[in-house]
Amino acid sequence: GAHGTCNVTSRRCSCETGWSGPNCEHRECPSNCNGHGVCGAREAGRCECEPFYMGPSCAKRVACASGCSQHGVCNDDGSCTCDDGWTGADCEHISCASGKRGQAACIGRGRCIEGRCECDLLDGTSACRAEGRCLYGCNGHGTCSVAEAECVCEKGWHGAWCQWRRCDVDCGPHGWCYQGTCSCDAGWVGETCSALGPCLNDCGGHGECTQPTSAGELFAVCKCHRGWVGPDCGELDPNQRASLYVPAAPPAAPPDSSVETGGAGEGGVVELAR
Repeated sequence: GAHGTCNVTSRRCSCETGWSGPNCEHRECPSNCNGHGVCGAREAGRCECEPFYMGPSCAKRVACASGCSQHGVCNDDGSCTCDDGWTGADCEHISCASGKRGQAACIGRGRCIEGRCECDLLDGTSACRAEGRCLYGCNGHGTCSVAEAECVCEKGWHGAWCQWRRCDVDCGPHGWCYQGTCSCDAGWVGETCSALGPCLNDCGGHGECTQPTSAGELFAVCKCHRGWVGPDCGELDPNQRASLYVPAAPPAAPPDSSVETGGAGEGGVVELAR
């Protein structure tokens, strides 16, 4: 195929980096989406990240997207430090660890496994919601169904506790919906993250902004003028010296002399009459 070479001896394809399959027909995703996304769900070679993760390889975690469920503190790296009695990546689970709330936290509707309640009946996304009460009161964006002990969300909200605001538009393959608006991947802008973003600082006046010309180029980049480097062409190239043209100035004439120019104009030769 176009993305590999045929090994005549083994009769198998040796694929180029980033391609796989018997005929090198499958485009791989970067770092296999780091276990936080699905490869090629919408576009070959592109990761479709799970909630709370972003980036080309789903490696970057959205900083405490759920606010640590109001039961913890958000750290600089985007992780949550949960309050006593709560656990989970977003502090969304009541902890039943020994010394905290104990087995009683599961209120007879589940078992305490590795410090958190595993529910017998409901959806297991929280600690076995008790006594017909919905956790967090549906965040003020829904009503609690007592029979099911779950939230029925108002229009425009979703999530187990109606904690997520829906977007009115499709954020497309270059963004994700976060609290009602599209958050775009790096290099993309617009309400639906469908427009390529401008170059950094408009290339600082020392370069030209160029749009991607091939599938391997994802973002607009600066093509710097000679003597300038950096993502925004804001640094002098240490390996080159900028040549500055300074027009030649005529020498000062003696006070009593008349001056004739050689007709060269700016930067020309000046002759003094004697």
